[in-house]
Order: sequence, then C-alpha cells, then structure tokens
Amino acid sequence: MVKIKIMLKKLRHDFRRLNQKFAINVCRSVFYGRKEPRVKNEAQVISICKNVIRMVDSSLSISPITANRILINKRLKIKISIKNEIIHIQGESFPYKNCISKKGLEFVLSVFDNELESRINVDDVDIESTLSNYVVNSLKTILKQIQNDEI
Repeated sequence: MVKIKIMLKKLRHDFRRLNQKFAINVCRSVFYGRKEPRVKNEAQVISICKNVIRMVDSSLSISPITANRILINKRLKIKISIKNEIIHIQGESFPYKNCISKKGLEFVLSVFDNELESRINVDDVDIESTLSNYVVNSLKTILKQIQNDEI
C-alpha cells in the first residue's frame, strides 16, 4: 500500500511537471514569437554574398535613396542586388531571385557595411559628400519642375 502511494505521488508529480513544460512552451511561442523557418537555399545565398563582398575586385555601392546594396564583380561576371529580404543574383546564364530570413539579411548587411567601411579612405569621404550633394540638388530641381508645372 505504501509503495502504491509513493508511485502515485511520483506519477502525479511527473504529470504536473509535463503540464508545466507544455504551458511554458506554449507561452513562449505566443509571447515571443516563433523562430523563423530556414528558407530554402539560404545558406548558399549567404555564402555567395559573403564571398563576393570580401573579394578585392568586387565593387560595392549603396543606392542613396532606396538604400539597396549592389555588388558587382566583373571578373566573375556576377551582379548581386540586395533589396529588403530579396537578393537578386545575376550570373552569366541565369538570374536568381532568393528570399532570405531577417536574421540572414542582417548578417549579409553587416558583412557588407563592415567591408564598405574598411574600404573607405579619406578621399572617398569627399566623393561621398559630393554625391550626396548631387542627390540633394537633383531632388531640388525635380521639386522645382513639379512646382512650375502646377502653376
């Protein structure tokens, strides 16, 4: 009789513990969100981007208005454009359009930004400021044209 009571206590404890674990997992998934599922071919796309970014002969640029990142490697004949969570890879034969997760996008953008920062020289800062001035001036001229057409 005593053994049965001990066994029932243990069963009741194990059952309560299992219910607690289940409730904790449900609360975590509801309140903290679910992990993003890994997108198909994401690892290959990220490794391609990372390798092309780190190549010395790749040219890196950022679109001033939309902040799209563009990589061009003439030797490999590859053009990669990163727009939100979509990465376009255009090789010699076929263009590829790949969606990646937010975590993968953050990684690629951090690699891109770090490489771009390491390549910037003092002369490039002057070029960057002149380019931003060109953008501002062109936007002002567009605004003037629009205002002249309304009058």
